[in-house]
Amino acid sequence: MNLPIGQYQARDSAYAVTAAGDFFQLRNESTDRRAEVLEIRFGQTTLTSLEILRYAFNIGTNGGGGSALAERSYLSDHPAAACEALSDNTDFTTDVTASTFEYGGVWNVLQEFVWLPTPEIKIILEPGSNLGIALDDAPSGSASMTCNVIWREY
Repeated sequence: MNLPIGQYQARDSAYAVTAAGDFFQLRNESTDRRAEVLEIRFGQTTLTSLEILRYAFNIGTNGGGGSALAERSYLSDHPAAACEALSDNTDFTTDVTASTFEYGGVWNVLQEFVWLPTPEIKIILEPGSNLGIALDDAPSGSASMTCNVIWREY
């Protein structure tokens, strides 16, 4: 990988999730930059009973709509982010194949989810690719979600 161009963060909070689908997407809109995801955090603040939901991180080439978020740079001299962050989307990232990164598991909704990748398990977004962070199951009620993603561009 080349030297880093910049490090960025996008966050959204207090948006209602009621269905399965991507609740956060990171799209690499660049034609010449790669993005490495450094951290993913998400949680909810409204469900009060234990519930286990399946989640997935999928890399594909297509995603749906969603609400655009502000991408923030860690340093003022970094150029604008090439990746676009979106939240509150009930579509799934598509064009996921067996050769692309897929990661999933289960999440206890009463605990914050934190993903800090090891060097062996990195999410690298090539130009034109999309990371979808999805719930594979719908919550039993409306979940007020918060999600934070940190990434570095090269």
